[in-house]
Amino acid sequence: MTQIPPLHEYQRKALQFSLSNPDSYLAMDMGLGKTRIALEWCRDKTKGGVLVIAPLKAIYTTWPDEIEKWQMGYTSTIIHGPEKLDNLGLKRDLYLTNFESIMWLFKSLVKLYKITKKVPFRAIIIDEGSMIKSPSTKRFKALRKLRDLFHGRMLLSGTPAPNSLQDLWSQYFFLDGGERLGKTFGKFRTDHFMPLDYKQFTWGIKSPEDKQAIYDKIKDITCRLDAKDYLNLPKRTDNVIKLKLPEKLQTMYKTLEKKFFLELEDNKVE
Repeated sequence: MTQIPPLHEYQRKALQFSLSNPDSYLAMDMGLGKTRIALEWCRDKTKGGVLVIAPLKAIYTTWPDEIEKWQMGYTSTIIHGPEKLDNLGLKRDLYLTNFESIMWLFKSLVKLYKITKKVPFRAIIIDEGSMIKSPSTKRFKALRKLRDLFHGRMLLSGTPAPNSLQDLWSQYFFLDGGERLGKTFGKFRTDHFMPLDYKQFTWGIKSPEDKQAIYDKIKDITCRLDAKDYLNLPKRTDNVIKLKLPEKLQTMYKTLEKKFFLELEDNKVE
């Protein structure tokens, strides 16, 4: 049997941090081992099952590969595809699903709970927390209704606020129910941000003090690790290759692009 290398010191600290906080955010750069830490966190939670929500590719490759690589011994099932309802009924340690399945999962769990008065899991990991950064989406509103089902919540991301610190509100609301950043997004925004145009389409942070205030409010459940502090990586080299598509292929691309943005728009709650 291959000997499994122990956790690095910074990984042990991140794991201990998450174990000491029932709800936590591991804001760690790529390459620092977020998935392995999350799997270690699952050890005392798999008796009730753990739901993992991640990008589609990750639930088919990253998570199963990491479970095997680190010889975790967990049983798992993928809640996606034509057999997802059957797989939801299986007794497993980990239930892996993608963000696009959240609405289906929500409706299925409501039906299941009405019959059995229970759900298959007691903890949740959202791999790429910034995917729920918008409080107006059906995706977030469904998760908001489900949050009380979980007795342990973990979010993972290298970029929790990719566009603005406003992106943090819904993510931390899922973790703590509004304890730190407030019960409503509107109040959080007016407290710390100001409109940058007269139609109030764009908002910016009011002051450096407001920025620090937000960080101070969430720091007790946030473990932030930067790759530059722990990894010796070579300087990134960008290799940009420009292509001129044939007319037929360009038409297909435009059709796909339009469909993609329509799906994004459909995910908004009117």
